[in-house]
Amino acid sequence: MQGITFRTSDKSVNAYNFREGKRAVTEPVDVLRYTWEKRSGKDHSLIETHHTRCKDLLQSSMPKEHDRIQNFVPRSNGFVDTILEAYNQHHNLIIRPDDIWVAILSQLSLYVNANSEELRKVFVQHKGKMKLELVYVGERRTFDFSIMARDFSKLLKKNINDPSFGDFVLPNFSTTGPNDTVICSMIMMSILKQYFEFSVVLSCGIPEITLLGTKEDYLNILQRIDQLSQMEMGAEPRAFAALLRPIITKFISAFDEAPQIDKEFWGRICHHIRVFSGSDQLSGWVTAFCVWNEQGRWCGPDLNTLKYDHASEDRFEIDGKHYPVIPITRIPPGWCEADVHLNDNGEELECVVVAGHMVTEVMETSGSNIMGTIRPAPQWFMFEKRVWWKNKRLKSGWNRFLRRVHLLRSDSFFNCLLSASVEENMYNA
Repeated sequence: MQGITFRTSDKSVNAYNFREGKRAVTEPVDVLRYTWEKRSGKDHSLIETHHTRCKDLLQSSMPKEHDRIQNFVPRSNGFVDTILEAYNQHHNLIIRPDDIWVAILSQLSLYVNANSEELRKVFVQHKGKMKLELVYVGERRTFDFSIMARDFSKLLKKNINDPSFGDFVLPNFSTTGPNDTVICSMIMMSILKQYFEFSVVLSCGIPEITLLGTKEDYLNILQRIDQLSQMEMGAEPRAFAALLRPIITKFISAFDEAPQIDKEFWGRICHHIRVFSGSDQLSGWVTAFCVWNEQGRWCGPDLNTLKYDHASEDRFEIDGKHYPVIPITRIPPGWCEADVHLNDNGEELECVVVAGHMVTEVMETSGSNIMGTIRPAPQWFMFEKRVWWKNKRLKSGWNRFLRRVHLLRSDSFFNCLLSASVEENMYNA
């Protein structure tokens, strides 16, 4: 890395003295305990109003290796305190352009937050706080939160009066690394936090989706949906078609957009809402395939507006159409059935055909030996019915009746009468 080194005094360099209390960093969270936690909960008059602690460290830029982390010393101001200690204790000092810029931005953040209302028109036009939300696939233990910081800086640039302020904040020096960009992105969030509320949604997701077939196949489905909306079957099928149309349109668009597909749409395919009391719920556009429950009752939005009277943040929306939120336990069956009367060479059988979505097929992921790919695999069945009786006495009586019928069908009428006569004589005896 380029730079210059020069002497500023005749003093000899001293080894750093890791005094007790200054070498107490054994894990990243220790830095927070010595710095942020001591300052949190204090207002500008330094009167302590409450105390906030780190409950659970999700991620940090600190190294995790013990041999490296033990060389870090917590400071309230890592820039000024480092310079002061280098001066007082005769240590050599290294400074990067990024270090200076972070120190400048940190000061600017204090000023803007202390004068946020006076400076509001400089940064934004709206009143109060605008909510900025990012949606990702993942969970907090494995998600890379540096992506969040960079994405929020992009969102902020789009929602402030002067987008060039974002370029002003983010460093681009010869020494700038990915970590510096993340730090300045987070400082940008701090500078503008009086005008914006930051929200992140992490959800389970699908790493890769394959749409088999051709674009024309999905256009064919769209044409069939249009046919459905024109059939004289009532308002509910028309509303069903209206919910399906934007989804299938996105399927069609994927053939033109690949590989730059609409990740937000595909990331909102479904969302499992965990409820501590009651049934977990399902939201996302997949619920367009659940608008009728098992009894055939409509569970979707208002048939006229395709909206709900009380909109929920968990409901997904496309083109102004709101998709249902349903209890996981009430996902309707994906299969259908019909009775079939079968005459097999004179033998009468009561049968059933069942067809539809009844299984998930697990497959090997392409390019690996991992069984990590799944797909819906529609199937069909035809079978003879068996009647199960809950009432054993009723079942016994029914079986006796069937035996008599069997005698009538398989034996001669005479034999049937003879059998009945024998039974009667035995009874009379």
